[in-house]
Amino acid sequence: LIKLQNLKNNQKYFWRIKAVNTGVESDWSESWSFETIISLPEQLVLLSPMNGSTIISDSVEFKWNRSDYNAEKYWLEYSTDSLFNESVIDSSLTDTTKILIGVIENNNYWWRVKAKNTAGWGTFSNTFTVSILVTDLDNEDLMPVEYGLSQNYPNPFNPSTTIGFSLPKSSHVDLSIYNLLGEKVRQEINDFFSAGNYKIDINLNNLTSGIYVYKIHTEEFTQAKKMILLK
Repeated sequence: LIKLQNLKNNQKYFWRIKAVNTGVESDWSESWSFETIISLPEQLVLLSPMNGSTIISDSVEFKWNRSDYNAEKYWLEYSTDSLFNESVIDSSLTDTTKILIGVIENNNYWWRVKAKNTAGWGTFSNTFTVSILVTDLDNEDLMPVEYGLSQNYPNPFNPSTTIGFSLPKSSHVDLSIYNLLGEKVRQEINDFFSAGNYKIDINLNNLTSGIYVYKIHTEEFTQAKKMILLK
């Protein structure tokens, strides 16, 4: 009796046997075969946002690991209550990332995922929670006390989006767009501004789909954020 271990899922195996004694071997037996079944997908690991993190944005990008068990689809479920009594479900995902826009300001979200293959749905991942904090840079009645750069909205966008920034004092402002290689592809602003809150609309119709970085630079402040052009 031999016990086989570490067999592959959904695999057909053939086997045969013969007897051996001192100096003599028998003929091979008749060949038999068997097939292993497909296991359910393993429990997935959530990657980001990290559990308990706070995001200052009006959009969230959920990421998790890819299943090793030939997953066909992923099930993402998120809710504003920890028991998922009123959850939102997307069970048609084929990638391991999902961008959620229009999230509720100053609220908590709980989220989890699971994978599906031909054997069925696997178990849910652990549940993570993320806090959403959306800062408002558009209040014209309040003079800013510090520099700030807001997340563009909408994000992803095609081909126009809005970027806001705050200046606590008069400053020369350079606002430019870069690709992921660090190459500058557009300069949107290169001018002097008085203290205040500002927002600009940009149009990237001449650029290809992808992730870009917009960066603001003054004499005393530099900050960059990512945005997604999706045509």
